[in-house]
Amino acid sequence: MIDVAILSCTFILSFSCIVYFLSNKQLQKVQSYLFLTIMINVSVSAVADIISNYIENSLNATGVLFRWQYATQIIFFLAHTTLAPLYALYVMMVNGSGLNRKNSFFYLILSPLVISEVLLIINPWTNWMFYYDRHSDFVRGPYEFILYITAGLYLFISMYFMLRYRKAVSRETNIALWYFFSFTIIGIIIQLINSELKVELFAESVSMLGVMLTIENEDALIDSGSLVYNRSAFTNENVRLLCTGQHYAVISVNMTNLRFYTRILDYNAMRDVVRMIAA
Repeated sequence: MIDVAILSCTFILSFSCIVYFLSNKQLQKVQSYLFLTIMINVSVSAVADIISNYIENSLNATGVLFRWQYATQIIFFLAHTTLAPLYALYVMMVNGSGLNRKNSFFYLILSPLVISEVLLIINPWTNWMFYYDRHSDFVRGPYEFILYITAGLYLFISMYFMLRYRKAVSRETNIALWYFFSFTIIGIIIQLINSELKVELFAESVSMLGVMLTIENEDALIDSGSLVYNRSAFTNENVRLLCTGQHYAVISVNMTNLRFYTRILDYNAMRDVVRMIAA
């Protein structure tokens, strides 16, 4: 039952990250939505795997119980297979390489994911990815390696864009991406070698916790008065857009007679005016 314990820790950690993230973060960037999607995916994958593994370890499932076991295992594979491409897309949004791309680019990037998902959907009729023996024990299918190849492909894509556009983000962001990226790789390798150790999801949840506390923590980039991005954020965004060859325009809003309004309005009223303009 150690696998169920590890998966339970994974769910608690990922769900706690979701609650903390939503209670402390204003979703202003595409990368933030992708990060939240990844954390929800990890939580769903953990819950599905907990149910499936608990039934497999505790009971000799038959009838309705076996259908629950099989259904949750399918849900786990469907959700978990999307994690690597989501992480690749997250990297592209963090360094700006995925901005303003044509739809054909994303169709090409996501085509291996679509193939893997189709193979999983038809698995009840083919048993290519996995199946259960007569004792209701999980058995890897002859083509399950395709899922690992797909995950490895997206990890390679992530590494490629991290290396090519490393100058588009700060040194701290690069270190955080590479450091927490290594957790995911280690988890995949361990579980590939020994499928009984359900550490891949836990490694991914730890990785996302680190990303949340570093890359997604933008307290230093938010102006406390207007609650919008400050000068440092503006500078970082310009570097990111220039390094990735983006075409963009800057709109400047000047407040005339600012000192006059500052004298006649109290701090709270002036703060509300600035926030209304910024919104």
